[in-house]
Amino acid sequence: LSVARLAPPTQANAVEVFLDTSAWLSVHRLSGQDAAQLETFLDALDQGHVRLHAPEALVAEYRRQRKALLDHALERTRTAALDLRVPQVLRAAEGETTLLPLEQAYFAERERYLDAVDAQIQVEQLPVDHLIARLLSHAHRAASTRLARRRASERFALCNPPGEHGGLSDALSWETLLATVPEGARLHVVSEAATYCTEGEEERFNGFLLEE
Repeated sequence: LSVARLAPPTQANAVEVFLDTSAWLSVHRLSGQDAAQLETFLDALDQGHVRLHAPEALVAEYRRQRKALLDHALERTRTAALDLRVPQVLRAAEGETTLLPLEQAYFAERERYLDAVDAQIQVEQLPVDHLIARLLSHAHRAASTRLARRRASERFALCNPPGEHGGLSDALSWETLLATVPEGARLHVVSEAATYCTEGEEERFNGFLLEE
């Protein structure tokens, strides 16, 4: 998402932006220049240049997937092997016997660190959680209506995008956007998934959705 390209000069012409679940989850992997770009995006939100849409259906889906993402990362790190075995050809090398205590110290420190991280995860106090909270504080978080839920179920049953791959949650978010984004506004959809793209052409927005 190029904020410099999107941000108009006045609040009256605020750009409508929708980040799908994959984009919200990608914030957990940001570093360096990407993190700086997110700060620029937050500045644009502060100044009213961008209007961020985050339907409640999307927020709920993000929270479910956040837990799965972080649980997987914790488990993968907890079970990662550390091999300090000395090759046979080096068995006579001085200092070989000091490696075992280092291994034990590593595992103990790893558990201490991961327990501390897990505690922060449970109360949403990771540094990235603060960024997410800032984004959500600016977002237009429309609740799904009964009509939107009915239309999303029909969309999903008919295998129409975006529900055919992303599931009912994506369909419900889209129906909510159709009902809440101002008529005639140009909506910018940011996604790392192919949910909103033409099949086989990831650079093109899905024609079915474009007509809507």
